[in-house]
Amino acid sequence: MIRYVDELGLFLLPFALFFIFLALSGREIFAPEHWRGARGWLAIAGVVLAIAGLVTQTLLLERHGGIYRPARLENGRLVPGGFDAPAAKP
Repeated sequence: MIRYVDELGLFLLPFALFFIFLALSGREIFAPEHWRGARGWLAIAGVVLAIAGLVTQTLLLERHGGIYRPARLENGRLVPGGFDAPAAKP
């Protein structure tokens, strides 16, 4: 879930920076004429940042080296799934 929040934050970052730029330059923040030409470029920059963040997380995050065991029913009780540690090589 947190991964999706990160990607959404990266997508919205160019819009937030442009918002701050408009505020600091003394322009009217919500005036449509300031946003008309910039929306497309901001969206493209947001998508590029989100993809770059996704690729970076995929390459740098720790991977589980064990075997995944899915959740299962044993004797009528739900046993949660998870990763088992890899077997040690002799």
